[in-house]
Amino acid sequence: MLLDTPGVIPYPEGEAKRTEGDLAMIGSKNVQKLQDPEQIAMEIILGFEGQVEEFYGVTRDAGEDEEDVLAKIALKRQRLLKGGKPDTLTMAKILIKDWQEGRIKK
Repeated sequence: MLLDTPGVIPYPEGEAKRTEGDLAMIGSKNVQKLQDPEQIAMEIILGFEGQVEEFYGVTRDAGEDEEDVLAKIALKRQRLLKGGKPDTLTMAKILIKDWQEGRIKK
């Protein structure tokens, strides 16, 4: 079924509204306007485990969580703060944008 509408189709009453993460993952929310891009990036890493790590060329070691993976990606991509710490905020925005543009394959 194809719906050609001039605007946004409203949700039926009683149906749960989409979260900011849902909107970011389907590409309908600009990455620069997200409240918590790091959390959304970690949701993508968790939900598509393996694909994100493969795309960025990092490996998840035993006991590492999504935050650790995001930090590894930031270090590999040279996204650093003062003192050499990984800039996970900037890397999260890049990861979400790569996801929205279809660079990271499902």
